[in-house]
Amino acid sequence: MKLLWLSLVLYCVPGISQERIELAFDPQAGQIVADREQVRHGHWYDLELTGINSAHISLVGEVGSFEFVSEVPELLGPIFTGIRDNSVFSAPGTRGQGQGMSFLHAVRSFNALEKMRGQGDALYLATRFSPDTALAKAQGDRLLEELQLGSLEQLSLEMEKTQYFLDAILQNYSVQIEALGTRDTLAHALLLEYATLRRMGDRLDNTDYAKALDFMMRSQRATDRLPVAGFRAERDVVDLSLQILDTYTGETLYQGTVSFATYGNFSFDFSTGLFCSDLVEHHYYRVPGSGDIDRIGKEDSDPLDISLGALAHFVYKISPALGAGIALGASLSPLDGQLRYLMGPSFMLGRQNLFSLSFGLALARLDRLSPGLPRDGEGPFLPTGDPIRTLKKLETGFFAGITYNLSRKRQ
Repeated sequence: MKLLWLSLVLYCVPGISQERIELAFDPQAGQIVADREQVRHGHWYDLELTGINSAHISLVGEVGSFEFVSEVPELLGPIFTGIRDNSVFSAPGTRGQGQGMSFLHAVRSFNALEKMRGQGDALYLATRFSPDTALAKAQGDRLLEELQLGSLEQLSLEMEKTQYFLDAILQNYSVQIEALGTRDTLAHALLLEYATLRRMGDRLDNTDYAKALDFMMRSQRATDRLPVAGFRAERDVVDLSLQILDTYTGETLYQGTVSFATYGNFSFDFSTGLFCSDLVEHHYYRVPGSGDIDRIGKEDSDPLDISLGALAHFVYKISPALGAGIALGASLSPLDGQLRYLMGPSFMLGRQNLFSLSFGLALARLDRLSPGLPRDGEGPFLPTGDPIRTLKKLETGFFAGITYNLSRKRQ
């Protein structure tokens, strides 16, 4: 029974699970390729970077959601009053031949660090974008055997001790050199040792041995992927600003933005363009008839009217670049100066720049003959000299339009 209830809950809440998006890093091109570019609105996603070695890769990522905003067309201002845009919605040892125990110990410790750094560099080159935990483990064991240490953690402590020991022995050598005369038989050997220690000290100051050791330790549990971020698909587009850093060399491998377009949500926007309608203005004229009456004729006119206008669209985004819904708007004819109100189905194409195809019902108040005019079998007529009486009548018809919006901005 509990299993049944759980199944029902999971079925009724489809967005409860998170989907994974892989971002494959191409080190040769320095680019990232996502295994998808579209995300369903309201769903949760986990981003994961692949094609890397987690032992030396650091990520800095930030996710932001944006919508495309466009201003209300002037023609639709009276319809959408008050709306501006669509966003509403130790001591040294005894010296002997100049080679004291402290000096020899310092040299051995320094050589051990150099060996460790060399192996770290070799491991980095071999596994830069393809981690190999077996190789890292074998190399670490070989290094510990050569240095006669039990673990890499112990090597880390020895590295710190080497730095402190070298600082102390250099200070001791400085005191001894000041105490010796230039003709002292030990002076030459002492100065040579001091110079060697100074060189090692400078090397320690300018080389990040800890970084090499950390890389070797991390390589033993490294993977070829790292989690980047998680996000909920919202608004029109989700941007991931990502920086990939190589902590071993300090270089930036990638810096850029990966975008995901949303779909599966409702969108509200505007567009302007051209419309064609079968609502046309009629013009009438008099034809002299028999006796004292005139017949009323209607001028031939184009069967279609072309007008300029704007639409407000409320559509469901079937995909990031395709939406279907309802449009409402108006158009103004340059032929008769009359306003036509438009409503009907609409299909929108595009992501940021939009194009739409709409059709449906058109309404307009147009001049029509007054129904009070007398008529007979031949049609309407008037007494000679009477004016042709017309009135504004609400007419319905059909329209089709092609519109666009090239001014949408991210916000």
